Amino acid sequence: MKLALLIIGENIRYNYPLIDYIHKEVRNKIGKISSTVFIDNEDKDLLLLFDEITKEFTHILIFSSQKSFNLIGKILSTLTEDNLILKEEMLLPSKVKIYEKNSYLLKYKESLINVLLTKEGEKLPNILMDSLDEERFFFVVDMDKEAAKSLIDPIAQSYDLKLSYSTVVPQTIYIRIQKNRFGEIEKFIKNLKESFPEKIIDHKSLISFAIEKLIEQKEEITCVESCTGGLIASMITSHPGVSSIFKGSLVTYDNKIKEHWVLVSEETLKNFGAVSEQCVREMLDGVLKITGAKFAMAVSGIAGPTGGTPEKPVGTVYVGARAKDGEEIIERLFFKGDRNYIQKQAAIYAFKLLVKTKKEIFF
Repeated sequence: MKLALLIIGENIRYNYPLIDYIHKEVRNKIGKISSTVFIDNEDKDLLLLFDEITKEFTHILIFSSQKSFNLIGKILSTLTEDNLILKEEMLLPSKVKIYEKNSYLLKYKESLINVLLTKEGEKLPNILMDSLDEERFFFVVDMDKEAAKSLIDPIAQSYDLKLSYSTVVPQTIYIRIQKNRFGEIEKFIKNLKESFPEKIIDHKSLISFAIEKLIEQKEEITCVESCTGGLIASMITSHPGVSSIFKGSLVTYDNKIKEHWVLVSEETLKNFGAVSEQCVREMLDGVLKITGAKFAMAVSGIAGPTGGTPEKPVGTVYVGARAKDGEEIIERLFFKGDRNYIQKQAAIYAFKLLVKTKKEIFF
């Protein structure tokens, strides 16, 4: 099954927060997106384009501006040799049986088509398609890709499954499971957890997994960031329900701010610098004292493109996590890529360390 998104209207196409919202909703509700096609309101080949797309994709989601919404109804009624009628203040083909305000679903040839009226600054209408997911995702931590493949592939084959591997951050592998005809995903995951305790995270998001466990255990968390500039806090607060466990965060770029806000000593900064294990340790200690949280993450590094030295080149990042009644882990990493990629890798790595600080909670 292949899913295509059609984004119709310049007011949607160039609205990047809205596009991110659309993609997130589709992935959560339907599954993997095979292709995204952007179309201008004034495109005169819509009818031909729709017909061609239905030959390639089994499922099509059309996110339309107000300007094109009724036109799409007319095109679809032409393709399906149908008449337009007014339902829920929408013009749509009369054969449509599934619809609600600003969203309707119809079948054309072998394709299901869901048309949604999309307005800036408003909640998206409901997607009326069912999930297409025939796959599963999970993480393996503290293992590189080659080791994971050699250990896990033979097990997957015995359960008639195919796996794809991707290194998200060092020693953290994201694995996609695809079922063959007799695939048994649940038994496979159970086997992995028994075979590799404290290494398997059965969740499609490492960040959501960590936050959900903290919410479940009612454990409070905080963070203090330098080179990631609040990205870790943003990742936390994007998850619903975090107000019950997130104490807040501090972004401490300047050394004086590190001293006054999170109690990093002047001596530490002078002798070891802000990008150091010693500084991150004091950042963790200080933010836990200030907030009273039980868990903390801290990051300090050089995201670039300037600021590196021979001893500490661009991409050098110290990442730390600590549980008050668990472990403290601080690691030195050398990330590659542009500034944003380095920041994102560092933030994700902080969550990887977090789940290791108190394994009885997270595993």
